Amino acid sequence: MISVRTTIILFLLAISYISFSQEIIPPDTLNNKAISSDTLHIHEHHAHEDHTHEHIPSSKDSLKVSYIYLHEYSSEKPAVYANDTTLTYSQQQDPAFSGMNFYQTLGNQGLATKNMLFEATDPLMLDYGIHSNSLYQTTPYNLKAFQSYKPYTILDYSQGPSGDRREAQLNVDHGQYLAKNLGVGAKLYMNSSLGDYDRQKAQNFQVAFHGRFKSESERYAIAAAYINNNTTWYDNGG
Repeated sequence: MISVRTTIILFLLAISYISFSQEIIPPDTLNNKAISSDTLHIHEHHAHEDHTHEHIPSSKDSLKVSYIYLHEYSSEKPAVYANDTTLTYSQQQDPAFSGMNFYQTLGNQGLATKNMLFEATDPLMLDYGIHSNSLYQTTPYNLKAFQSYKPYTILDYSQGPSGDRREAQLNVDHGQYLAKNLGVGAKLYMNSSLGDYDRQKAQNFQVAFHGRFKSESERYAIAAAYINNNTTWYDNGG
């Protein structure tokens, strides 16, 4: 089985190879977006005649990075978010308590969680009501499609205090344009936490590859994503 270190090195080398010698390419102004909700999300959409541009930067600022969520790709006017490149909340590594999140946990990062703040679900989306592991899963609802003039990568690695490797976390999020109308991205998230008690170990692995393309006439567009989530918990009666 490939080790965690080998997986990280291969993933970073692949991103570096794709990003090397990239030209500055303006983000696409994808007017028609569509996405399904299965593991392999592929859908084709015929455009209306009246186009509503998603996002047109005023200048070629290579430091300006924005993103949309992949599930909003089918919207006529998807929300465009400015990417936060500051170190805000960087010291909060556990997603259950980072930012404004407030979850009930089993005492160890990566285990089952329960959101203590009410959050309404989409009435048009099928929901089984089981969200104990939703916080540590990648879905089209939290997968970011970056818009930038140059390849953009977020790399975040953290581990326990004083080199304590009982708890480690890696997060890599990458996005770029291979052509004027072709944008791609990749995400890798790995978390391993042993916990303080026997059989409290939790491991989370997420990987996603996604892309979007539109024709020159802007009449046709396609978006696709492959997402894989793997969670390992010890059976401890919790």
